[in-house]
Amino acid sequence: MIVAGRDRTVSSLGTVAIALLLIVAVLVPAAGAAAAAEENGRVETEELPAPDGAAEESAPRSSPASKPVVVLDPGHGGGDPGETGAAGTREEDVVLDIALRTAELLADGFEVILTRREDVALTHEQRANEANYRDADVFVSIHLGASSAVSANGVGVFVSSGTMTTPAGRTIASRTGQNGQTENRRLAEQVASSIHASTASTVRGIHTAPCRVLEGLTMPAVLVEAGFVTNPVEEELLAGESYRQTRAEGLAEGIRAFLASDR
Repeated sequence: MIVAGRDRTVSSLGTVAIALLLIVAVLVPAAGAAAAAEENGRVETEELPAPDGAAEESAPRSSPASKPVVVLDPGHGGGDPGETGAAGTREEDVVLDIALRTAELLADGFEVILTRREDVALTHEQRANEANYRDADVFVSIHLGASSAVSANGVGVFVSSGTMTTPAGRTIASRTGQNGQTENRRLAEQVASSIHASTASTVRGIHTAPCRVLEGLTMPAVLVEAGFVTNPVEEELLAGESYRQTRAEGLAEGIRAFLASDR
């Protein structure tokens, strides 16, 4: 009886010992991995998805000390070519090239985001969502002008009027309203001045208009018409790389000067 009882006790103790060994085998590697992660300063987090309608994969700015964020928006794209000149020059192609050149000029010192890098269609809301999500410092939408008067030429810069026209034709207050209009105009003036200095082109002035692509933005924003594709002389110039490069240089300098004065 005594021997049998002792055997049962030993058997129970053996079971407990095995269970403890299994627990140690699980906990020790986990603790070691946690310690290694802490030693290396790594903290694993789940990335938040971009908001619906973001134009390209991206993440919000990591910290206030990050580089200034510039969003360049080449207008049109996809099934919307924009305006087309008599010689076949398409607005969507020209403005994309100017945006890419501008981005390259700003790459040293700024984080530059393009709403599109190829021939794709985007809604106005997608373009604005991308800029807001990235907490951008500046938004510049790049377009070309068009007119039934073929003599019209030069560069125009537009800021939001604070109103917009609905599909039914009613004029209503926009989401942007008048907030930030001073900064918008200051950006517009700097961009217009820099483009003129870089290209000696005619600057048609700074205009206030209900620009849909500028609606809902939370940072200084302008729309730039870099030339008239309906003007035969200017269309020929816009079809050339050197002319597009000077437009990009003026635009980049205007953005750079505005952000320098804002800090």
